Amino acid sequence: MVTGAVLAGGRSQRMGVDKARLPLGARPMAEAVAAVLAAGGCGSVFLVRRGPPDGLPWSAEVVREDEALPRHVLSGFVTALDHVQGPVLVAACDLFELDPVQVERVLARPGAVALAEGAPGILAHLVPSDRAGLLAAVRAGGSFRRWVEGRPTVEVGMLRNANRWEDLGRQHPVEALVTRFGLRGSAAERVERGERARLAATGCLLP
Repeated sequence: MVTGAVLAGGRSQRMGVDKARLPLGARPMAEAVAAVLAAGGCGSVFLVRRGPPDGLPWSAEVVREDEALPRHVLSGFVTALDHVQGPVLVAACDLFELDPVQVERVLARPGAVALAEGAPGILAHLVPSDRAGLLAAVRAGGSFRRWVEGRPTVEVGMLRNANRWEDLGRQHPVEALVTRFGLRGSAAERVERGERARLAATGCLLP
């Protein structure tokens, strides 16, 4: 079976917090995406992270991105290939509406990239021969879209990603609690601290 990899090492500058750790259901979003890759036919699934461990828990295996590579989305692709030494399906950690059928479609075509409503999405079935081209693109500073040019694609329908909390279409849980109980001042602050601590214990963070 093809191994799955979730790219979970970006800066998340627009989100204001590590988006891989945003709560999606009862777990961090990166792990929720990993579960979809498994449901779609991947064998084992791991996360690709950059930098030192952050001290919060992960249920999935974590592979550290090669710090010798420039910070680039395609560096995560290279790290995934190097770890697996074989074909690997990579997905961005913020594809919060990804479903197993989309995964199955891309898995069925080695070397292909998902095409979502005419635009390439970060859901790709990499093969070992892709490594040289990926590494060249990383070192040249080329974009993901430029690398995709000329590659086979698979239409998967809508493939939304989250750059801001609002993109998830979910009410902020702290604000929901505070509003529901009409809390203010120190009481609201205590609720916020408690909710953030509870989520952090499961590996999740809030913006």
